[in-house]
Amino acid sequence: MKNTKPALPHDDAETICPTTMIPAKEFKDFKSFLNIIKMNFNDFSLIDGAFRAYSNNRAIIVETGFRFFRDMSFDISNIKSFLKSISALDKKNSITVTRNDSSIVFNDQLGTYEVSSSNADLSDNKFISDEEMMETILYNVDPNKLIISGAIPKIGVRRMKIASLKHSSDGIYLKYDKNDFTKGFLSMLLKPSDSGQLYNSGKKEGPSELQIELKAPLIIPLPENHYFKLGILPTLFNRDDMYLKCYFTNDQKILSIFSTKVNGLLVNIYSESELIEVSEEG
Repeated sequence: MKNTKPALPHDDAETICPTTMIPAKEFKDFKSFLNIIKMNFNDFSLIDGAFRAYSNNRAIIVETGFRFFRDMSFDISNIKSFLKSISALDKKNSITVTRNDSSIVFNDQLGTYEVSSSNADLSDNKFISDEEMMETILYNVDPNKLIISGAIPKIGVRRMKIASLKHSSDGIYLKYDKNDFTKGFLSMLLKPSDSGQLYNSGKKEGPSELQIELKAPLIIPLPENHYFKLGILPTLFNRDDMYLKCYFTNDQKILSIFSTKVNGLLVNIYSESELIEVSEEG
């Protein structure tokens, strides 16, 4: 299957670049990415500048690549603590990063911050190799069974993020218009006690629903009275428009691939789901 553009070409080579210089803007992108994933990833594992790992609940895979770390590999435990420490470094000038045998040293000309490189085997979010990604995720995807390929505007992504945080929604669902099987939309049910005028619920009892219309048509219509669930985590990447591709797999499951940007970083997000059948009343 032809996947979205790779975040960064990489493999599992052992080559280590001892030192790299990171411009202030790109170091800010690095911190922004960590800030986004810190609630859903305990640890950070990098192989030749590439990050690709399951979230803590193993529901989502997030992938990106840091060109300034292209030849560096290291593992850091406790992203929250690590982020708090490197956030104290100079924000206006380049940061020098040196990889030693057992640690990574960050230098901002005023001082240094050194963090021990943790054991990759003990990481909660181990790096997923190209081979593992192909064998466990991509091998079963049918490239000829593309359900939808289209963009979600940044405002829509942000609206879903706000809804998920304020209303504890259990997921985003991709559904079709009952009057037009080729017209799809993203749906989030909002708890009755949290329903607000922002989403035009119009009622105080019963769940309200946030809908984001997908401008691109469903290439393969969903079976009647079926829909499927997408993860909430992709909405945290709300810095740019998001591109969505959904494929049927050979065993009639769905692989969804979200692609977006965090400033200069290209990020791919993968989730797997199954068709859900509902009654006409549902």
